[in-house]
Amino acid sequence: MVIVINAGKSVGQLVEEFISNVSRAYDELIALTQAERDAAKQASAAVRQPQPRPLLYPRPERIPLAYSCGRSG
Repeated sequence: MVIVINAGKSVGQLVEEFISNVSRAYDELIALTQAERDAAKQASAAVRQPQPRPLLYPRPERIPLAYSCGRSG
């Protein structure tokens, strides 16, 4: 942030300019902080989405008929 104060202005004008600059810088900081919060929320939401678990056993349609009936081929 750069604050430029010009000579030849009244004290009231300088104070108004200073307050305006500080207010603008504060608004920019709040917007940046909010953007960072939103990005963090999106990142954590992406991490929290359930992932499909791998099957620890074969699917029923892939089991040979002899195996499913208890016979060995």
